[in-house]
Amino acid sequence: MLTTNNSSVLAFEKSKGDNIVLVLLNLGNSAVDVTVSGVTAGAYTRMLDSKTISTGFTTTDVTLTASPSIHLEAKGYQVYSNYGNFDSYRLYVDNRTSWATFDLYAWGDTEFFGKWPGETAPPTLTKDGITYKVYEYAVAKGAKSMVMHLIFHNNVGEGKPGDYRQLLDIMQTGNHYITVRDDGTSVSTDLEEVIQSSNPQIFKSSNRKFIQGGHLLIIRDGVIYTALGNRL
Repeated sequence: MLTTNNSSVLAFEKSKGDNIVLVLLNLGNSAVDVTVSGVTAGAYTRMLDSKTISTGFTTTDVTLTASPSIHLEAKGYQVYSNYGNFDSYRLYVDNRTSWATFDLYAWGDTEFFGKWPGETAPPTLTKDGITYKVYEYAVAKGAKSMVMHLIFHNNVGEGKPGDYRQLLDIMQTGNHYITVRDDGTSVSTDLEEVIQSSNPQIFKSSNRKFIQGGHLLIIRDGVIYTALGNRL
């Protein structure tokens, strides 16, 4: 726990090895300029900011002293990490299902959109006549690969009547365009993922699943992966 000069602000650090996360919470109804004492000085990345989170996930590199002065909005929060810089990408999802609700949970290298049920109300973007749900995620700067298992679902409850789910694995960082469909009565495992790059050509990738020796395997662009995303 850290000391502040305002009784409405709660501040603390959590650390593991050299990695530090600094959390500031303004529990008051007014914006404040607070001085926090006992901070581990150094270079940080502001990972979360209540003032800007509504416009999407963004990061800002800052240098903090041992007693920084920080502005917090009313009921606001900020989260800092000294774990290097991150690259931010987006999943553009075209929802063509008949589900009453449409949520996304993703796990792998991390729980990308929080605990279950994950992201339930992402921002939207209309592009070329298609309204996409936009899910932002971050990975370590310069990383080219990752493990992200996606579950698109209607949050009814696993195995319960009307429980619809679509599964998709993504192994490469980048902006991904995804279309999710069903046949109106049951979940289809036929997903189409379109990856668009600076090259104007659009690439469509296959995603077939099969059982071998009691294990679920996935063929993706001629490469075989396990259900956990390990390449065979």
